[in-house]
Amino acid sequence: MKSCPVLVTLLVVPALFAAATVWANGDEPKLAGNWSQASTGQELVIAPKFKLQPSMTPNYGTSLGGTVGTGSYTNTTIVTEATPMRVDRRMSLSIRPDGSYSWRITKTQPEGARCTRTIEQEKHGRVSIAGDKISFATNSGTEAWRSSCGKSGTGTVAAITETYRYSLAGGALSVRGSGGVNWQFRRN
Repeated sequence: MKSCPVLVTLLVVPALFAAATVWANGDEPKLAGNWSQASTGQELVIAPKFKLQPSMTPNYGTSLGGTVGTGSYTNTTIVTEATPMRVDRRMSLSIRPDGSYSWRITKTQPEGARCTRTIEQEKHGRVSIAGDKISFATNSGTEAWRSSCGKSGTGTVAAITETYRYSLAGGALSVRGSGGVNWQFRRN
């Protein structure tokens, strides 16, 4: 059997380059391992809301003055928007030396006036670092949710890259970003 040095080079060099791009600032030995986080705080949550929307032409509906019937200048609609809510969050993050990760997230948040919704996610992908930024490129994952009022559902987590500011100090991984992200992970 003939050896194929060109084929080996074509396979090994891209793999080494990929590993080098994952860990760019020397934090790889410090980040690899198992991390956990627990917090309660305000976060932006996508939630449905009832809103009065202006109508361009008078039609049947509720007017701002409280009357119902023909001639209304508003429509009542349900919109989905980011809303600040109190969220209880528990996370475990396992980062392997090759940059791959598994991230388990459990969030509990209000759902309406009398219910709570618990969301459990598991994400898998690759982590990369550039300067003071950490990026989690999720390529697969699952999600399940259940409401204290009896509803539930499951689904898959879409492929997405989430980028945050980060720092390492005193055995803690600090991850910060918009929408209430201020997570302090501790090494397990």
